[in-house]
Amino acid sequence: MSHQPQRGHEEIKMQGLFEEFIAELKTKDAAQIKQELKEMEAEDRAAEKAAKKAGDNRYGATDSATLNDEKIFDYVISNPPYQVDISKGKERSVGTRTSRDVFPDFHKLGVEMARNVIMIYPATWQKKITAGFGKWLFDNGLKSSENHLAKDVFNGSIEPSIMLSIVDTQSGYSGDIDIEGSPRLRTMPAWISSDMDNLIYEKTREWSGGYLSGATYMTTLTNLHDSQIPIINPEDTVDNNNSLCTIYIKRKPGKQADAGFFNIRESDIEDYLTAPGEHYDFNKYNVVIQSAVFGRQSVFDRMLRQIGTIQARVFDEKTAAGITLASLRSFDTREEAEHFAAYMNSKLVGRLLYFDYSKRTFASFVPDLGDYTSNNPDINWDEPLDPQLLKLFNIEGEEIIF
Repeated sequence: MSHQPQRGHEEIKMQGLFEEFIAELKTKDAAQIKQELKEMEAEDRAAEKAAKKAGDNRYGATDSATLNDEKIFDYVISNPPYQVDISKGKERSVGTRTSRDVFPDFHKLGVEMARNVIMIYPATWQKKITAGFGKWLFDNGLKSSENHLAKDVFNGSIEPSIMLSIVDTQSGYSGDIDIEGSPRLRTMPAWISSDMDNLIYEKTREWSGGYLSGATYMTTLTNLHDSQIPIINPEDTVDNNNSLCTIYIKRKPGKQADAGFFNIRESDIEDYLTAPGEHYDFNKYNVVIQSAVFGRQSVFDRMLRQIGTIQARVFDEKTAAGITLASLRSFDTREEAEHFAAYMNSKLVGRLLYFDYSKRTFASFVPDLGDYTSNNPDINWDEPLDPQLLKLFNIEGEEIIF
């Protein structure tokens, strides 16, 4: 009993030191931390050298492992901090970040110190494995990864719907990667977790046509108030040289739900419009989606699981939106736009979108059917699409896939 209070005090003290360490991390990156560790090691080596010169042999050769030669440990196993707050008390504005991921820094430091590193942290790195931390893991001995919902791992300590990954790396390893118990080639260009997704990936990569890629914001606007764009009553007289258009946008900044379709003058929006291109053209029909799905696994998962589609929809000519929506493709006719939206809302495309849903390369694994008119010989747009798509890409087992 007498030891319990003392142990409690030690835990509180350690917690305080840990919080100080996290606070310090907010101002440093992995390179800075690594440099500081090297400086500490240099000091240790200097102390060891001085001790030996003085006849003190307490320093053994095995105690001087450094970041540049042998590893200090055989294993590092950790549930590291996931993020640090960088808002400095400021209110979040559109396009700004209030936190920074620090779990990559911990894994990188672990690799510097140990041959084997096993850590659990958010699976967000899986959305892009050809760049950033995802690529770093592949380049630094990724052996396996297993995903679990936070609610199945921790008892209410973090948001239960967050997807976590148990990641195992080994120095020098370059073989196949074990994903959820199944081997995947190290050269795979996207994170493919299930055998069924792997089948879909392999079959659709045999497509002889091109693939979709990317999306764009239609304007640079976040709300009407900040840009001082007035809302026009359609019944008011408007100069022929200053015709009306429609925009879907928030009235004012903030978290209130005040977004809607508003009539404004074309002249008031022309300076904010995205230049005409494949993804968006103000004077054509455009297929749009919510931009909240870009790079956000929880939003993407919730949309596909609860709603079943990414809710692609058609915007008429001379219709724009703030940055809460993004455009995937523009078309000369409404028919083509509606057919393309139906294709994007299919279950098969929904599965393919999981492979890459960042804005710049959004849908890059989705085959481009090319012809979205009623003349496409492979598709009857009046019939259910998914059975036709499975046949088109030679994929069997609709009841298993969906």
